[in-house]
Amino acid sequence: MMNKILIFVALLMMPISFAQGQDDDNRDSKAKQEIIKVYREYTAAREKRDAAVMNRILADDYGEADVVFGVVDGGSNLKAQTLALYKASPHRADSVDHRTIEIHSTVVTIHGDTAVLTSRETSKGIDPRGHAYNDPILVTHVFVKRDGRWQIIATHGGQIKEIAAQAGNQK
Repeated sequence: MMNKILIFVALLMMPISFAQGQDDDNRDSKAKQEIIKVYREYTAAREKRDAAVMNRILADDYGEADVVFGVVDGGSNLKAQTLALYKASPHRADSVDHRTIEIHSTVVTIHGDTAVLTSRETSKGIDPRGHAYNDPILVTHVFVKRDGRWQIIATHGGQIKEIAAQAGNQK
């Protein structure tokens, strides 16, 4: 008799847990769409050197480790430094000039109010040393949801060929 009661209770609970799983999936799907939209806005802002849009998207405590341009700083004002690079004339020695950024693939993983976006891009332009580049890049952005909107809190990027070479050297 006790087994029949347990089976009955388990059957009653199945639709509830299934429905909750669907709600979680729908919520994650909506969050992923929002994050990809913000990422595309950020990418377009980098191309256009639109520091106002970048200022809105980058969190105040933003941090970056960029293998491509060597922009690595643990300081508290990295957001300001990053925005200054984009506000500067593209002809300044410390400026970044992304002519085009093509997004090839994007994967987003949601962890509550935090998300990790990994993307493969091809970036073409002029680096801070004045050298032209046309590189496949792997980037990872960490997003946090604050005050109802997604912002980038951390970024890491590197040329795919450099990442592969470094992995080969570590064997």
